[in-house]
Amino acid sequence: FTFTSGSSDTLLVSPFGQDNCSLDSLYLNQSSFSCQDTGTHAILLSAEDQSSNVTTDTTFVTILDTISPELATQPLTVYLDSNGTTDITAADLDNGTTSNCALDTIEVSKDQFGCVDVGSQIVQITAKDVNGNATSDSVPITVVDSLAPTLLVRNLSLVLGPTGTVNIDSADVDNGSFDNCGIASLSINPNQLDTSNYGNNAVVITLTDVNGNVTQRTITVNI
Repeated sequence: FTFTSGSSDTLLVSPFGQDNCSLDSLYLNQSSFSCQDTGTHAILLSAEDQSSNVTTDTTFVTILDTISPELATQPLTVYLDSNGTTDITAADLDNGTTSNCALDTIEVSKDQFGCVDVGSQIVQITAKDVNGNATSDSVPITVVDSLAPTLLVRNLSLVLGPTGTVNIDSADVDNGSFDNCGIASLSINPNQLDTSNYGNNAVVITLTDVNGNVTQRTITVNI
């Protein structure tokens, strides 16, 4: 006989027999099975009729667990660190996955994200129980770069040119700025000074990274 467990982790087996007169009792040496009994078992059946005649026989019972785990998940938002990476585990996506027997593993198809993953991603999560039954599902992941770029600048002393003006470019003010994902632009306001700007001038430097994070600083430019 082969029995398949249901949602419960316990299975009851009832004996059956017949006699030319009438049976008095039937007995199984094991009638209750649980997750720990998965596999094939030799079961002894004894039958006794009203005349106290007894017959015993051995049969083999195979207990199977074919119930897949109940996978419960939750969406996740993760933030890139200063290296432009972030890691997740299955526990971050699990929201109470269960099995009628016991879970063996819960795994994700991707556990590390970087700058190229910023935005919406889909990760496969798979739960497997101790008897090899598995359930998979797709979980949305939002990858965010929220770190502003590091703006390193220097003050300047410039000399007006023959036309009475001087331009300021990024190479003049940038002193090694960087970002975890990458710099998109560095803007200077104002980026040109003239004879009306003799002395010290406040110039605003704006650094924007590839994901729209912004850092601003004000430097002094002396003419």
